[in-house]
Amino acid sequence: MVKEKNRIPLFYAVTAIYWFALYAYVPYVSPYGEYLGADLRLIGIIVGSYGFTQMLIRFPLGIISDRLGKRKIFVLSGLFFATVSGVLVFLLPHPFALLGSRSLGGVAAASWVTFAILGASYYSPEEAAKSVGYLNSANSLGRLLAFVAGGLIAQWLGVPYAFLLGGGAGLVGLIVGLWIVESKPLISDNLQNKQNLPKISELLTYVKNKQLLYASFLAIICMYISFATAFGFTPLLGGGVGRKSVSIRNVGYGCCDSRPTCFASCRDCTAKKNRSAQYCSNWFYTNRYRLCCIDICI
Repeated sequence: MVKEKNRIPLFYAVTAIYWFALYAYVPYVSPYGEYLGADLRLIGIIVGSYGFTQMLIRFPLGIISDRLGKRKIFVLSGLFFATVSGVLVFLLPHPFALLGSRSLGGVAAASWVTFAILGASYYSPEEAAKSVGYLNSANSLGRLLAFVAGGLIAQWLGVPYAFLLGGGAGLVGLIVGLWIVESKPLISDNLQNKQNLPKISELLTYVKNKQLLYASFLAIICMYISFATAFGFTPLLGGGVGRKSVSIRNVGYGCCDSRPTCFASCRDCTAKKNRSAQYCSNWFYTNRYRLCCIDICI
């Protein structure tokens, strides 16, 4: 049984491993697909399948999780699919195996919503900002370490072993995740009554929310920038499989992506009285893609 004081660090460690497993091989998806004989159209489908399966699964997964009142099982399922995603390409080096791998990676990434809810359950509602900041810091740390370790493994042993590294990390996270403590979800009394849970038709009314649509549109642009360039076709310009520039570029991306979360998770930043810390956090967050471009150029 995990001690009370260790349950939160354990959860964040599993979160970092989860993102490590998903991103250890991402810089090499496009070059390796080209190496296996995929044309640019198929490479685009392979890269896009990661987001497509998330789009299909994440929303109903959240509804099912709420209705069951369970989070841990979905966290573990995400780690399981992350494991399969990495091992599949190592065992079957084929463009369509790569397509299946990225699709399963999207299924694994869809469970991120339950990570966020489970992480928030460890804190009081007043500490919601802090919980999100710590969670995203674990996210960024896991991806940064994945870029570094994946690049080293690909350089020393070959690109297929970067996929195996991701699968192995997912297995480790799955085993460690068995000791995650699931707190009771902080939901209102009427939601605890399954008969009063909102219907799907009621949930769909959120689609008409203009603020949500605006934020979603900005998110689409941000994700397009990331996956059409840094995680998509830019690696092909680095010279293909085996080039150090692929890993160096993505390490720079990981560094600039982790800066705002480090600011956002600090205690001073979450305090309302510290406006300067909040300003720094917001500035880094809104300018992270500009900083990423600087890192890449350097």
